[in-house]
Amino acid sequence: MIAVAPHIDELVDGCRRNNRAAQEQLYRQFYRLAMTVALRYSRDEMDAADIVSLAFVKVFKSISIAICCGFYFV
Repeated sequence: MIAVAPHIDELVDGCRRNNRAAQEQLYRQFYRLAMTVALRYSRDEMDAADIVSLAFVKVFKSISIAICCGFYFV
């Protein structure tokens, strides 16, 4: 189970409002976990970092859609 900070709801709401500070904080909070997963798919650290960056871009672009449609899992 992932240890999630109690303020995760605030960060997600900030990301939904396109708040860059909230996006950066969410990125920093989950970067290590995301890198661990990405390194399972790509043994190259630079490629894994690219995978993580692209994944977070997709998350930030679609987070408001996911929340309004009830896909908010925490």
